[in-house]
Amino acid sequence: MRPWLKSILSVSLVLCVLLGLLLIGAFRPLELFFARTVTPISKMLYGASIYVSPGYQAKTVHELIIAYNELEEELANSRVDRAIVEDITNENTTLREQLSFIRSRGYESIGADVIGRQVDPSESTLILNVGSEQGISAQLPVITGDGILIGTTAEVTDTYTIVRLLTDSQSAVAATINSQDYSIGVVNGGFGISVQMNLIPQNERIIPGDI
Repeated sequence: MRPWLKSILSVSLVLCVLLGLLLIGAFRPLELFFARTVTPISKMLYGASIYVSPGYQAKTVHELIIAYNELEEELANSRVDRAIVEDITNENTTLREQLSFIRSRGYESIGADVIGRQVDPSESTLILNVGSEQGISAQLPVITGDGILIGTTAEVTDTYTIVRLLTDSQSAVAATINSQDYSIGVVNGGFGISVQMNLIPQNERIIPGDI
């Protein structure tokens, strides 16, 4: 008999013996031994697979879903908190700029918040939450940031004030061009979308780029 044929017969015989022993349960004690050995390791790996955060470990899929939803809510809240902090930081920076400008000039000022704006398309106005009870009167300058003029008080009631912005078609504010001649003129609004400077003496030199 050829050697390779003997090898095939030997392997086949061994497989048949092993299959027979398996069918009659001869390997049952060995299976139980491996099961007891592998089960703790499998449990540990499963627990690690649903590990959520330091100090917490989900034991069931339901607990894992609850933990996931809680983390989603915490993430959403943290985003809101971060937005609030950024808003407060920006507001604080603006208030510091305004305070620095007012102190450096020695002006008297009253702080106010914008609570609305006119819906009339022919006007460009804002509504502030201060009025005559706080000492506001008509034709006062309204500034923001580092002394930037945005308009003047137009209508004042006891509790609120309407501000006419520089872009309002009825707005007219005296201004100076920072040029060689320091030309004086009047800045008028252009229907809520632009401003233009008028009444500049004709003999003065104005070039593009002058502030």
